[in-house]
Amino acid sequence: MLNFHKSMPSTKWHILCVLLLTVLLNGCAAIHPIKGIPAQYLPTEYKAEMRSGKETIDLSLLRQPAPSHYLLDSGDVLGVYIEGVLGQFKDVPPVHFPQTQEVAPSLGYPIPIRENGTISLPLIGSIFARGLTLTQLEETIRRKYTTEKSILREGRDRILISLQKPRSYRVLVIRQENANDVVGSSAGNLNLGRSKRGTGRVINLPAYSNDVLHDGDVVFIESRDTEIFYTGGLLGGGQYTLPRDYDLDILGAISIAQAGGSGGSGKSTGGPSALNQDVTISASNAIILRQLPNGTQVPIKVDLYEAVRNPSQRILIQPGDYVILQYTKSEAIAAFVERHLLEGALFGLAASNLQSGGGGR
Repeated sequence: MLNFHKSMPSTKWHILCVLLLTVLLNGCAAIHPIKGIPAQYLPTEYKAEMRSGKETIDLSLLRQPAPSHYLLDSGDVLGVYIEGVLGQFKDVPPVHFPQTQEVAPSLGYPIPIRENGTISLPLIGSIFARGLTLTQLEETIRRKYTTEKSILREGRDRILISLQKPRSYRVLVIRQENANDVVGSSAGNLNLGRSKRGTGRVINLPAYSNDVLHDGDVVFIESRDTEIFYTGGLLGGGQYTLPRDYDLDILGAISIAQAGGSGGSGKSTGGPSALNQDVTISASNAIILRQLPNGTQVPIKVDLYEAVRNPSQRILIQPGDYVILQYTKSEAIAAFVERHLLEGALFGLAASNLQSGGGGR
């Protein structure tokens, strides 16, 4: 058995004893640990929402159902040719070539569909076009000029109706972008500390394409800079981004913090936790400070030894949680003795053995 008193100078031994007594009398963070609700008794309303098990939505739901045939409405521009009315006999109808390949070339003179859904044609006045297909509108116009008005002879009429320019809709696209510069000192903090600015622009989309799948930037995905958790105590101060698609429990959070996980800042300063199952003194008292919607917070106590054995005690981490690792009272005293007394005694013993060995030569 080691003789600590003989292997260590008397003055240093007395100083360490005074330090130990000071810790026991005045206390430290571990001697006065944060009290909290035991994990097994945590009410359901205080538990974090599960992230796992969610599925990607069917992207086809983002598209509006398109009819089998184009239905006319206000804003459409038609190409209309009516031989003898809009165009002389035996004249070649004017041809319009669109600027985009999405619309086929059309024949005839441009006739817009007005806000009330009608078009105006010579000799017959207004015709309602809203909701009709091109074929239906052409049959309606032919009937007006032949059967109802007898302007053209049935069977010898030459009427051509085409879509010259489809209507379009103005869509305001709003985005939230991150600036390129990072304000924080750690460039690996993903979205942490990045400033955001709003941008907007107006785009014109053709009919039946003015939906989410065709808008491009219209899908607004906000930055996840608020989905982080913080660490303190023996884990050291740090902040880490929560996973998006799976749940992170208290064991995983401590493992990430101790490893200096990707996308986080901070460094463990107090030695290993109970997860390491090491022979040295390890901390097993984890406190989760959880913010509530009413502005208050609730401390949740997790015994890491119990959490390793019992999955029901592995509290899920949610955005804004503070994870603090502390010693229990007995662990704090044992860690103090281990670090300041036992290590000093072993060092003194080794030094004395070296001196005695050197004196024998």
